[in-house]
Amino acid sequence: MKYTAIILITLFISFSSAAAQESAAGEPAAREPRAAVVLADGHGRLTQSMVDRVVGFFEWSLDVELSDAQRAEFQREVVENWNNGQESEIRGVFYILELARELDHLDDARRLETRIELRDRFLEELEYRSSNRINALLLASYRERHGRIDNLSAAAEK
Repeated sequence: MKYTAIILITLFISFSSAAAQESAAGEPAAREPRAAVVLADGHGRLTQSMVDRVVGFFEWSLDVELSDAQRAEFQREVVENWNNGQESEIRGVFYILELARELDHLDDARRLETRIELRDRFLEELEYRSSNRINALLLASYRERHGRIDNLSAAAEK
């Protein structure tokens, strides 16, 4: 189980390459590890790796793959929420990160059960709060891949 989690984390990190940063003078800055890139500060640090983990968690739980443009939009929204001190959104990031950590300790069968439970719960919340830009983005991505699902428990049996 530990090896599976380590392999998944390693694959996740290896596919997440950090772009070169430009300094104020326009010269390439020294590359920092992706995890060390701070996107926002002030309400606790929001790092690139936190956003990547949240995106990955939603992609996994909803069985979707966000495009680069969707990932960038997702990140912009999270950073904006963070900078604006939107406490419920900030707590939501920490909640998702905690869920992701808990999943690391589950066996494959329980992880699959949890994925179905989370997907159903998230889809209900995404539809209920679809005016939220992040929710609308995730819901649109889900519908693009899976179409409309009227009965989530029937979908879970597929």
